[in-house]
Amino acid sequence: MSKLKTALNYLPKVSPQKGVFQGDVMHTKEDVEEKGGKVHFKPNLIKYSTPSNSAEGKAIKNSKIGVYVHTGYEGNDVESMKANYTPNLSGFASHGDVHTMKYGYDTKNADYNEDAQKQFKRHLEDAADVGKKLKSKDYGAIEPHTEHIKTYINKTVREDETPSAEGLYNHIKSVHEKGIDAVKTQKAKDQKTLAMNNALGHIRANGESISNILALHQHLQKAKDVLVHAMSHGQDFEHHIGDTKTKPEGFVAVINNRPTKLVDRAEFSKQNFLARQ
Repeated sequence: MSKLKTALNYLPKVSPQKGVFQGDVMHTKEDVEEKGGKVHFKPNLIKYSTPSNSAEGKAIKNSKIGVYVHTGYEGNDVESMKANYTPNLSGFASHGDVHTMKYGYDTKNADYNEDAQKQFKRHLEDAADVGKKLKSKDYGAIEPHTEHIKTYINKTVREDETPSAEGLYNHIKSVHEKGIDAVKTQKAKDQKTLAMNNALGHIRANGESISNILALHQHLQKAKDVLVHAMSHGQDFEHHIGDTKTKPEGFVAVINNRPTKLVDRAEFSKQNFLARQ
């Protein structure tokens, strides 16, 4: 509630008279700590740090609130509004009470060296090789297991495992067995056992298709990891999870107003999952 009051008090000093925008509150006065010649704040899992005498550091110390605006909305009413992921922020004013964090990323700062380019190309080629094996019908093999696949892949991130059809089989089996144990009547147990056997049978019958799709996912994730690592250089802030230095939370690439989140799953996502346990 205190952050909402702070936002209502100070954001009108910079926000445009017209338009709808979305952003994140990164810090308010009570979140900011100055220590070791740096200014620190922690809006979520990651702690942000920057030199106290830098432009960002001074802006943080002098402000009442810090925000990062990332989305605009266009339309005549709430029902018809559509998100614009590359919003025009020129209507925002400047005021010392509001620290408006920089929007966008200058790719000139990326450490996209020759080795990184080779890695990225190799992972994309590996993904393309897998893609050539897949037919349209193969993608339908994962449709009955979509929700389980999401939780299974997250599980592999937490446990440093490589996704596989066999791993998915065991994951779904475990989930169904817990559901069977949770009901009391034999009729309910029989129904849930039948559902489990159908799901597991489907995985066995489509094992090759599922294996290839999971392999495609892995190659694309590795390609994204190369980009995240390259763009993690040249930042205004240092990033830490606990006492361990880490990459930024991630980046969003927008092409034709379609956003794609680039996150180091093995680093940030894993720590995020573990923090929720």
